[in-house]
Amino acid sequence: MKHNKEILLVSIFVCVLALVVGGLPALAQPFAYVTNYAAGNVSVIDTATNTVVATVTVGNMPIAVAITPNGAFAYVTNFTEGSVSVIDTAINRRSDPALASGSDSRGPSVVATVTVGIGLGPLGVAITPDGDSAYVANSVSDSISVIDTETNTVPTTVLLALGSGPMGVAITPPAASCHEDDHEKGNGGSDGRSHSCKRSGKED
Repeated sequence: MKHNKEILLVSIFVCVLALVVGGLPALAQPFAYVTNYAAGNVSVIDTATNTVVATVTVGNMPIAVAITPNGAFAYVTNFTEGSVSVIDTAINRRSDPALASGSDSRGPSVVATVTVGIGLGPLGVAITPDGDSAYVANSVSDSISVIDTETNTVPTTVLLALGSGPMGVAITPPAASCHEDDHEKGNGGSDGRSHSCKRSGKED
């Protein structure tokens, strides 16, 4: 029972995360991708109208979802199936009424299923800022599967300490680029000079 509650909490968290990431400025309009744990599918919500515009069938017990930086694909972990479903998000944004009818006939929108291992219990998933890799936390096997998003294969598996039970995973943004300036305002360093740091194009 406690394990099920933990899974539910993780599911709620990652759905909120997908809403934030899915609303990238590059997209014409933001969509929220919600994993439906019991139904084995993902609801796609148009946040402009707050209506479900598509339902995508994935694997058994979908838990987490993460969207690539360019908004093109959504990676969904399937807990009991030991896999990750890759959804082509563009398919769900077509104006074809058949794709917005709410039926589960959108199998083609899942363009790949990546097997991380039966019984591994994949939960959390995160995409690197460059979109090249997806990191999947396997709670049962105490490991992290690293998916190559170009080939949708698992070239690397990181083993964690026995019994660690990883659930969530997050990836830092690119490292800050810092320089020293005697005349600019910034965070004072121990050497008395001011320091200005840039991260992702913004000055701190």
